[in-house]
Amino acid sequence: GSTNITVYDLGRMCKVKKVQELFRGFDMILGAIKEHEEFNPQDFNSLWHDIPQEQQRKLEKAIFSLLKYWAFNPQFKIEEHRDYLKKCIFSLDMFDSSENFNQMRKFAKSKMDDIHQDMFKIRDSMAEASEGGKKVIDSNEVPSIT
Repeated sequence: GSTNITVYDLGRMCKVKKVQELFRGFDMILGAIKEHEEFNPQDFNSLWHDIPQEQQRKLEKAIFSLLKYWAFNPQFKIEEHRDYLKKCIFSLDMFDSSENFNQMRKFAKSKMDDIHQDMFKIRDSMAEASEGGKKVIDSNEVPSIT
């Protein structure tokens, strides 16, 4: 049968310390983020506090790129990314920084605004195309539709 254990998990559980370190290292975590693969947030957080600021910036850039182009991209089924975000992203210590947290919040809000605009366009076109919708528009019962 299939298991949910990944190669990443096996590498982290290996009894050889050097192999464990490889799977908990900067390049491995950065690569997992760039490939939208699961990684251990505790490994990220431990690494976060011990690496130079330049490497922190690279991780931040990768995380925000993942959010922008994959996780919150309406071309994909955003709901399918929810578990990944909960498991790997939302608990990262990098969001303890108000700057990073606000950047994520601002980005998520802008994506939500885009989705709302698309939803309103669909609603308006449906209202204009149906008899019931035309009556609502003509009687001005719903002021947001015009």
